[in-house]
Amino acid sequence: MKKFFPQFLFLVSLVFFVSFFESCKSTKVEDPLPDWITTERADETGYYAVGSANLGNYEKSYKLAVLNAKKAISAMIKTEVHSSLDIKRSDSKKGESVQITKDASVTSSERVSKTTVLKTHQAKDGTVYVLVHSSDAGSTPSESVLDAK
Repeated sequence: MKKFFPQFLFLVSLVFFVSFFESCKSTKVEDPLPDWITTERADETGYYAVGSANLGNYEKSYKLAVLNAKKAISAMIKTEVHSSLDIKRSDSKKGESVQITKDASVTSSERVSKTTVLKTHQAKDGTVYVLVHSSDAGSTPSESVLDAK
């Protein structure tokens, strides 16, 4: 009987702990993100981007999230132009040869200054999400974006 009791106690304890951990897994509450965070937006009024940050402080996280969204918009509107011109001219009668080569490269990123934060969300883990719209003067975001959950 004395040999049986420790084994029995061990088995009961094992079943209890397995049951406890399984019940903890099944009762975990998910933190669903709003649709506007996971769905890309586009329309004729401008550019949309979602930024996020988690710095452990709402205000700092919000500011960084806005900055991250502006960075994403800037990447969308970046323009690159590369051109090359190569002219060769020769005059066989005079024995002259002229070669002109011209390379040009321009990279421009429009300054993202006209932005509006349309929506914010703070997840349970502290991550702050923002939906930012950037447009030309006079453009306003479409109603479908403003109504998104």
